[in-house]
Amino acid sequence: MQLDQTLRDPLTSLYSRYSLSYRLEEEVNRSTRYQTPFSLLMLDVDYFKSINDAFGHPRGDQVLVELARRLSQTARKTDIIFRYGGDEFVLLLPNTDRNQASRLGERLNEEVRLQPFGEDPPIHLTISIGIACFPDDAQSAEELFAIADLRHYQAKSEGRDRLVAEDKPPESSIAYQEISRLIDRDQQLGILNHFLENLPDLGKGVLKVRANAGLGISRFLAEARKSANLRGYATLNLKGSPARRFRYNSILQHALQEAEATGLHIQEIDFDAITEERLVACINHWITEKGKEGLLITLDDLEDFDPGSLALARALFFSGAFPFLGIVYAVRETSKQRGFPHDLSLQATVTLEPISEKGVKIWMRHSLKFDPDSDFIHWFQQATEGKPVLIRRGLLLLSQLQASESSKDSSKTIENYRNISLKEMIQESGYRATSNLPQLSDILFGRSVELRQLQEHLAMHRLVTIYGLGGVGKSRLALQVAHERLADYPDGVYFVPLAHLSSPDQFISLLASTLNMEISGTQPPLVQIGDHLKDRKVLLVLDNIDPSESMLAVLADLLEQAPNIHFLVTAREPLNLAGECAIELSGLPISQEHSIAQLESSPAVLHFLQRIRRVQPDYLLSEADIPAVLRILQRVAGNPLGIELSAALGRIMPADQIAEQIEARWTSLHHERRGILQTTGLQSVLDTFWTLLSITEQVVLQKLTCFEGSFTMDAARAVAEASPFFLDALTSKSLLRQSTNNRLELQELFRAYLLQKFSLPPDEQDRVQRLFSHFFANQMRQPPTSLGGEEKQSLLANLQLDRENIIRACYWSIIHQLWEETSWIVEGYYNYIETIGCYQTGLAFYQQIISLLDSQTVDLRNSEVQLIYAKGKSRMGCILEHFGRYSESIRALEESLFILRQSKEKEALELAMTLAWLASPISAIGDLSRAASLLEESLALFRSCGYAEGISDALDRLGMLAIAQGNLPKAERLFSECLDNLIDGSNTAKTTLVKSHLGWVLALQGCRSQAASMFGEAHEMLRHSDSNSITAEALASLAETALELDNWRDAERLFRAGLELCLQLKAHPTAVNLLTGLAVLWSRLDKEEVAFDLLQKIRNHPAARYETQRRMNELIYRLDNQIAVVPGPAKTDNLEQTIKTALSSLITISGRPSVR
Repeated sequence: MQLDQTLRDPLTSLYSRYSLSYRLEEEVNRSTRYQTPFSLLMLDVDYFKSINDAFGHPRGDQVLVELARRLSQTARKTDIIFRYGGDEFVLLLPNTDRNQASRLGERLNEEVRLQPFGEDPPIHLTISIGIACFPDDAQSAEELFAIADLRHYQAKSEGRDRLVAEDKPPESSIAYQEISRLIDRDQQLGILNHFLENLPDLGKGVLKVRANAGLGISRFLAEARKSANLRGYATLNLKGSPARRFRYNSILQHALQEAEATGLHIQEIDFDAITEERLVACINHWITEKGKEGLLITLDDLEDFDPGSLALARALFFSGAFPFLGIVYAVRETSKQRGFPHDLSLQATVTLEPISEKGVKIWMRHSLKFDPDSDFIHWFQQATEGKPVLIRRGLLLLSQLQASESSKDSSKTIENYRNISLKEMIQESGYRATSNLPQLSDILFGRSVELRQLQEHLAMHRLVTIYGLGGVGKSRLALQVAHERLADYPDGVYFVPLAHLSSPDQFISLLASTLNMEISGTQPPLVQIGDHLKDRKVLLVLDNIDPSESMLAVLADLLEQAPNIHFLVTAREPLNLAGECAIELSGLPISQEHSIAQLESSPAVLHFLQRIRRVQPDYLLSEADIPAVLRILQRVAGNPLGIELSAALGRIMPADQIAEQIEARWTSLHHERRGILQTTGLQSVLDTFWTLLSITEQVVLQKLTCFEGSFTMDAARAVAEASPFFLDALTSKSLLRQSTNNRLELQELFRAYLLQKFSLPPDEQDRVQRLFSHFFANQMRQPPTSLGGEEKQSLLANLQLDRENIIRACYWSIIHQLWEETSWIVEGYYNYIETIGCYQTGLAFYQQIISLLDSQTVDLRNSEVQLIYAKGKSRMGCILEHFGRYSESIRALEESLFILRQSKEKEALELAMTLAWLASPISAIGDLSRAASLLEESLALFRSCGYAEGISDALDRLGMLAIAQGNLPKAERLFSECLDNLIDGSNTAKTTLVKSHLGWVLALQGCRSQAASMFGEAHEMLRHSDSNSITAEALASLAETALELDNWRDAERLFRAGLELCLQLKAHPTAVNLLTGLAVLWSRLDKEEVAFDLLQKIRNHPAARYETQRRMNELIYRLDNQIAVVPGPAKTDNLEQTIKTALSSLITISGRPSVR
């Protein structure tokens, strides 16, 4: 009986860890004797700890029992299953090769992933699996287990929910944790120890740690806590966080929750309304219970503390409730953050400096077992700036690139690695969350319970809805959750504002634009979005969704198509979709206490105080004001927006008058229909504001409702005739809010209130629409390339945010037949698109404009209208060509060309541009003679107009056409002439591109020294290029030049940079061209199989230009003869995925480390 208990796991009844060792040895011996394959599969549950944390260990045990049952049910009768420990399981698979083991592993994965575990609530789980096979992977039982364990770890490190059955380059062979002491910190540690020794005698002390980011602050503070623990002190660590910085008391809450594991009892603490008295009592009890003598608190990243946590930390310090208390806090050297008193008997300061070259050598010798010479150390220390965080990354990269040979030949090491751009590689290796989340700015008070619930539900459910009345703070809470969970979604967290959208088409278009994805081809857009997201782990925050049947149908389809996507939605009511988890949000709780100390810890009161101090900076809550403040809070039912608006009235009236005004209107509204606001308290506050405005101010506010989303102060002044003082007053009253790029936006509910309350007379409405159209048309007249520096960046940022307003301006200009304004918008928006490279947005814009012109009752026989239509079609054709949609591009451009040739308005310049644009897709499909004819006609027109920029563009295009025709001397002459035409240097981006083209042509002709010189000039100018699309093309030409000059490192670096930019721009033709060049590079570096595989993925891709396809075919034919592989049908994989695969393959080239 005892033996059976040892062999079997008591919880799951599977075989135990004890029985694994001899059974594994036995199966390996059997496999050796009979020469049969044998595999070992190791797995565990992803994020299992969060289940225990959220639901308790009994629920965790239930999950393990159910998992054991599913493993037994899915495995074959000959397979042997063990519970190795905790949530880890091992399967021995006799007579099973790698492919069979992988298929079984995938079945196990599906069995776990598809069916939730248990009820109330059901838990959705995934597992990570590592597989090793005997004898292919190992020659002994111990080695087999170690390899499976390593692959299991690799599966987790690559994102979990996956299986790894073959070796990949190891993430690291460097055991950073083995460094048991701090390097180059002896002096600082001496000061720390002296501080801790004297703390019991002096009772209070403060140690300030000054250091810049990356210099090991957290590690030093951890050492301080370790030393304090050894001396018998209790320790508490408060660490700042950019996400939690804007949630009141959150830093302290997180610290106390971490300390709970050491016996701190926090069950009775209300983190939304924690008082100094309760906090001191809780910590004192903890210290006494643990038998500690005193307390050391470390404060890390003080700049990222929320105000509540910092105030309570200071209160603890001054409380006098502890035998002794020390504070060790860290600030950046340049920080202006107020710290702790400096008039104490015990105070000290330490400064953390970069690690010296001597320290770097010690670290490297320890971690890499490598004793480099001084030159190598100097190179490494310069690249890492001596910062511990960068040193770790640098050592990791050297390990990955196999750069740390244990050779004593230091000169060989320097020769191999002195030119590696290690600093750039380190910067790229850092974690960067993909997100478009708006930056937080206002403090979130309360909501800790709701926040915890939302985070738990997001871990278990794919659709979580926050619903409630307007102004209750749904959007703010959703943003807080999203910011705090960024790391959980490696493929991105995206904010999608839906407040002004009501149609599914608008929803789908905005979603595609937010995800920076192209909608093309015949598949429905929603299907394309689903395909784009189906293998990604993404969180989409859908803010203010319209719960109409058509909008919810889009959401339901996405849930079905993309199983890894999670949705966090805000709405006025539950969506009632399958699988939804809905949480109702109500107003902030209102304290029933009447003491100032207790009230000032209440979330509703804190919110009121913060807001009233914006208009009365010196306001203090007095005993006399308490009744009035509580009446205000009760009348608005704790609604955060109602609190903000009520507090803003504090500029002109005391609290008791605010309460009286709100109550008077509340009484009159109580039995009336409440309309869109759904709450009499909030409407009564807005009515109070409305009555305080003059007629002129009311009219200005109504005019501001014409803006869709945010707007600039200049736009408000030009369209609504709003003065800066009036706008500032509205902002201080929370009726306007400041958003990105110093823009303003009407509070959504206030905008709805205005639209319901008041409308302009028809003639005034027409006047506003004309002013609106004229303002944005004027914005479009200024080409971005004519501006410089901050002015240009500001214009581009505003244009991006004004997309909906620009479409509205174009619509109104068409309605009012303002053809000049319409033309400015149609022309100007393309200049913006071409500069910044957001082609997907541009395509949607021009499709809408063409649709507007087609649908409106305008006379298409009107020559002005015809010209606008032609301009819209030509620019849409250019964008389609950018995506490699050549036939659609040609149709649009030929339609434009036909109109322009027939038009009475002979616009030679527009005709010349359209001819040049049409030549590009024509040459892409291989009609080189027609393309040449079009370009010659275009060049002649540009010359007749004296348009230098057009002449340069036509000459450059003719030069590229000459390369495609094989006439390299002609191409050289054309590029040289083009550079002469650009002699004034005003167009840096175009000059860079032409020089890159000329360098390539020189290299192709064997003029190596001239080519190298031109390459250097273009490469140097590239950093000043202000056009993303031109930069991508220039990178492609520079990479080809480096390839012809046998400069493999620069070629690889440039191919990588070009592909990364193309991935961002969705520049498909340029991407296919770059991938083809990369295949050429790999073929020259004896990587023929890799090159062949890449070519098979992009062969016959619809975006491949004629000359690129021809080059691909030639290389495939040559490689086919070299590696004796018969090429199968072209795979035409997803281009984006092919680019990502190619980029990941650029870690090493033929054993040589990448330059990036």
